[in-house]
Amino acid sequence: MLLTDQLRHAIAPAHAAIERTPLAAAMFSGTVTRDQYAFWLAQMYHLHSAVERLFAECHELAGIYDPTTMERADLLERDAEALGIDLNDDGPCPAIQTLINAAGAAGPKWNLIGVLYVLEGSRMGSLALAPRLARALDVPMRPGSGLDYHLDGAADRMKNWPALRGRIAKLPIRPEDEADAVTAAVVTMSLLAELYEMPVPEMSSC
Repeated sequence: MLLTDQLRHAIAPAHAAIERTPLAAAMFSGTVTRDQYAFWLAQMYHLHSAVERLFAECHELAGIYDPTTMERADLLERDAEALGIDLNDDGPCPAIQTLINAAGAAGPKWNLIGVLYVLEGSRMGSLALAPRLARALDVPMRPGSGLDYHLDGAADRMKNWPALRGRIAKLPIRPEDEADAVTAAVVTMSLLAELYEMPVPEMSSC
């Protein structure tokens, strides 16, 4: 089985768990509050900032990871400024800090493949969120309004995701390294599920 298929099947249960959480439901229904969204945005900022530093140091993945289209910490920072969110208020919550630690653990090259698969795979759903979030946050759905994380690169998203999957599938990778990548993807999705499972009324704190 191709590595990409292994990854897709392995993360499916945690992906389904995220969709059942109150926070995901609020985001997709367009009823998420500004405080709830501020918490989510700040945690994604901490995650992307840390993971992007790891990718910058992993030159072996230069053919897989494209910083010009995959770096998003700056977008989250820009959105936070537009929405008046303090990104450094509380720092990473336990689930995100654990995820950051796991991404940089032994064998980071293959761990990062799993992390990247999850983060890039979420981009299609992110695009679908944009109009719902615009309604919930009462902002226009255009660049600079606080939704750049979701809107950036929208025109190329349908081709970028299959292209990335194709590059991952062609990696010269040993079975034991494939297992590391799959484990990292499952850990990533499971810890994101922990983030989303936090009770909606308590989203303003860890």
